[in-house]
Amino acid sequence: EARALLQRVEVGRALARYAAAEAELRLEVARTWPDLVLGPGFVWDGGVNRWNLLGALPSLPLNRNRGPIAEATARREAAGVHVSAVQQAVLADVATARAACAGALRDLTTADSALRALSGEAAAVTRAVERGERGERDRLAMALVQARAARVRLLAATRLAEAGLTQERALGGWLAEPAPTLDTGTERTR
Repeated sequence: EARALLQRVEVGRALARYAAAEAELRLEVARTWPDLVLGPGFVWDGGVNRWNLLGALPSLPLNRNRGPIAEATARREAAGVHVSAVQQAVLADVATARAACAGALRDLTTADSALRALSGEAAAVTRAVERGERGERDRLAMALVQARAARVRLLAATRLAEAGLTQERALGGWLAEPAPTLDTGTERTR
């Protein structure tokens, strides 16, 4: 689950939108205080050199900028809800893929067991045919049953491969590569 939350693109996009909304809110909160602009200047006034220091308040926030702050807060909360929804969807994809893999693996194990049991039974039928206790038709019938069991096993292996692809898609990357880690800046001990 952690791997999927780190690797899936839609989680990253949702987090980027949330970060943008957070930055916008911080900007609106910063605008509650007026910007003071100081401008030094040198003026030639009738042959007299003068230094001027000018101060300006380009915009005075009226009502402490409450309206834009409320709008930015609402956008940030909406982005937070979207992040949560995307994370829940990713986790649901991972759970579905895990269940599909477990079911396909169980089917493959059952098919393998049935095929092994049938191979022992087929060997017994073949020995009985060689001794003359059973007819060739019994051996052919057993071969047909074995072929059907092999087909069931092949279908189960195919379902397992498809479930593995579904799991890779849910994780957002190949299963063979190592899982990404977040760099926390601390050394890890083994």
